[in-house]
Amino acid sequence: MQRILQFVAVLSVVGVSLAAFAMFTPGATTTVSGQAPTRTVDLDRSWNLVSWTGPETPVEEALIPILQRVGSDHTFNNDSKQFRNFSPTSPSFVNSLKMLNPGDAVWLRMTAAGSWVQPLAPATISAALTTGFNLVPWFGPDGMAVADAAAGIGSALQGVFAFVPASQTFNTYSPNLPSAVNSLKVVPFGVGLWVQVNRSVTWQQPPPEVGGGGGATTLNFPSLNLTIDIPPGALPPGVSPDDIVASNARVNSTTFTQDGAPIEITGWPVLNAVTLDPPGIEFLQPVTVTLMVPNAAGGTPFALPLTSRLGEAVADVRTDIQADGSAVVTWETTRSGTFAALEASIDFSANNIGTATAGTPFTASVTVDISGGIPTVDVGSDTGIAPLALEAAALTGTFRAPAGVAPSSIVAPASTPIAFDPPSSTVYSGTFTCSTTGVFEVVYEFALDWGIQLVLPAPFQPITIQSGTYQGTVAIAGDCQP
Repeated sequence: MQRILQFVAVLSVVGVSLAAFAMFTPGATTTVSGQAPTRTVDLDRSWNLVSWTGPETPVEEALIPILQRVGSDHTFNNDSKQFRNFSPTSPSFVNSLKMLNPGDAVWLRMTAAGSWVQPLAPATISAALTTGFNLVPWFGPDGMAVADAAAGIGSALQGVFAFVPASQTFNTYSPNLPSAVNSLKVVPFGVGLWVQVNRSVTWQQPPPEVGGGGGATTLNFPSLNLTIDIPPGALPPGVSPDDIVASNARVNSTTFTQDGAPIEITGWPVLNAVTLDPPGIEFLQPVTVTLMVPNAAGGTPFALPLTSRLGEAVADVRTDIQADGSAVVTWETTRSGTFAALEASIDFSANNIGTATAGTPFTASVTVDISGGIPTVDVGSDTGIAPLALEAAALTGTFRAPAGVAPSSIVAPASTPIAFDPPSSTVYSGTFTCSTTGVFEVVYEFALDWGIQLVLPAPFQPITIQSGTYQGTVAIAGDCQP
């Protein structure tokens, strides 16, 4: 809620008073023989949050029916989180809003009430939502329950917000709150909405009615620490949610080749992995596969995403570390298959520098604790086993100092080989001198290259089946005094 108020407050920068807001009612739809249909949007004096249902049109042309009553007009860029602004009394070069595009949600400040007649073109939009708040229209069925309308956003949804003209407050909906607490119940066609999400996702509007029905479905598998969110219209014709099953992951038959010799691997389990069936299904929209990875090793975990169907990379994988130290790995996928994550523990910690004396050297240091484990796997038959090895090819770190602190950077370590097993704890440091008084930060940037290897019996050499880089920063505060 506060974030939305901050967005709206940006309007005050261009001299806008936030005295009142109003949601519009859908208005009348008119169809005249031989002409394109239109709709009429009733606008209150002061603020209105509406949407544009016409084609791409210069803003002044689109506003012709009400231009004499428009104080200002604003749209919001969901990527940059910035408003575009238009005022009919401002010079053209001042106005950053030049065009209205199909599906734009529009803030309108009216100096007097009026009716805005717009073209009404049939529209199905895919609203690209980015992390944080987004301003979008609703082009689905008029008066649809907000829970059904927002179901296509899946588990990324945090909240939907709309304005109530009488009370000047928000009506709100959160999927994580009881129904009685949510004040936003339905969404009219053409309403502008603030939508808050915790990751980038595409919201298809209106919900497609293709195969499997039009409703969203969440499948929970508690024993597997797995949740699958299936948006409306994602299921192919003839497939229902009851057909979707999940199980502990096992690769039934995969062949690796080394030096021309085939190596058959059968039935090996992977830590924190699940297989989504039926095999070969392709969803019409991406489904969200969420896998919880418990924190067993201590420290700060991170999850290493593997592949879907081993050998076929999964796109759009992200890892979120929870307050309890567990990791949540999420895939957006249109394919069924095997989804896996291996958990290890990597803890980059540092104490603040405290007070440093100008001209006197001081030390900035970071402690790196690393550990990890992985189960054994069956190779060839039930009688042969071989481990997967979780290894790090190299850790590279660099201390970056701001102006007034020298030197500007120190590399520590420089591409240093390390391992997850046995556990290790190492301190990396750099010596600096400050000359400009005041608070400052030395930032430690690190990159950890990791690899997962299949360790085979002699004479075969280990085979790397997955690799990647884990990156991050640690800020170390100090205060330079004379």
